[in-house]
Amino acid sequence: MLFSVVIPVYNIENYIQECIDSVLCQSFSDYEIILINDGSTDGSGKICDEYARKYECIHVIHQENQGQSKARNQGIRISKGDYIIFIDGDDYLCGKDNFRNLAHYIQRKSNSPDIVAYHGVSAFSDGSKVIYNKSCMNDFRTDGAGKGYTAEEFLTVHLKGDSMFFWFPWFYAYDRELFAGQELQFPEGHKYEDVYLIWRILLKAKRIEVMPNIVYVYRRNRKNSTSEVASYQNLSDFLWAIEENIRDAEQRLPDGELKSLLLSDFARQYHSLCTRATFLPKEEKKEMMERLKSKKRYIDFAAGRQYAFVRKVEKVIGFENVFRMLHLRSIWRRYKEKKEVGEFV
Repeated sequence: MLFSVVIPVYNIENYIQECIDSVLCQSFSDYEIILINDGSTDGSGKICDEYARKYECIHVIHQENQGQSKARNQGIRISKGDYIIFIDGDDYLCGKDNFRNLAHYIQRKSNSPDIVAYHGVSAFSDGSKVIYNKSCMNDFRTDGAGKGYTAEEFLTVHLKGDSMFFWFPWFYAYDRELFAGQELQFPEGHKYEDVYLIWRILLKAKRIEVMPNIVYVYRRNRKNSTSEVASYQNLSDFLWAIEENIRDAEQRLPDGELKSLLLSDFARQYHSLCTRATFLPKEEKKEMMERLKSKKRYIDFAAGRQYAFVRKVEKVIGFENVFRMLHLRSIWRRYKEKKEVGEFV
């Protein structure tokens, strides 16, 4: 079996059918679908069972609610495919030939890649779609040469452009052997598991291929989506992932361009966290601000004029006032985004 498609499911009864159908309609049939129902309290589990009764390629695991990391790790453990593909249950695949195209990239050489990367889009309620990292992906060779990239080459290209793309686990097909043992798995008990894990998985790969096709559709700002909730616990998990990443990069990576680029990206995430924390309730915001202030050395890693400006301003007016500036900036940007785009699905 070539592909194992791992789909965590939690209270998404309005979306899971479209997700599963987008896999079942693929023109390439050498795959299995593993649905991990993570303690759903709506009709999601029942829908999964109905699909499993109709299709032999679908396997359903029901577990108590333990989070997306636990669900993905469970899917990895029981998977039988040579390659693993992750899909979030409220997203879906675009087109019918994705797996056939992926199989072509994997099988065209005797030395198969450890990872195949591909395009994705954000889907909005007005029907529009925005391609992730289109300009960055165009920097890669996709002419059929089949040479692929080393992990360092692949990461360097992304980190020099818009690095948002490479953090998402669902933009890759992974050789299952990358997850062998306990060395690399999604950290259980934490959100932002992708921020923690993906760069580590990519660095483990010896060869990465890039496929130019649009494969994945990411549904933006779905109501109740955990990635959109700025709760204290969510932001604590985000800070944990940033701290772990900076510590490991400083200690384990040799000095050089890749290390500097990664640290700069982690620092930009720290800036993003500071902005998101401004939307917490008063007491939680105060506590989070103290925690962020204790890590303000991270600011120095971030490359770019806007971050240099923040460093200068922080030295003059102090961290608390920079935090207030970020708060005002956040309010304006959210107002502008809502006015221009409207509500998302």
